[in-house]
Amino acid sequence: MARSADSALIGSFTYHRGEHQSRLAGFSLEPNALDKPVEEWQSIFKAYLPELEIIRTFGHPWGTDPLSQGSWCNNRPGR
Repeated sequence: MARSADSALIGSFTYHRGEHQSRLAGFSLEPNALDKPVEEWQSIFKAYLPELEIIRTFGHPWGTDPLSQGSWCNNRPGR
């Protein structure tokens, strides 16, 4: 989870762990997050995983997808 509400990355987890490469799923509230170049995501992830090398990124705008009608909810702490 992000260390700050101002972070471009609000959360991430390992989706598939491989011997040489893994896939991460990450989430952002920034409207232009899908347009960020690999280099920009690399610098953001460096704060969390300094040894990580991002090869490529892709994404989907779940918040505007009419079939998904958004994504799952997140409750406040203590709720």
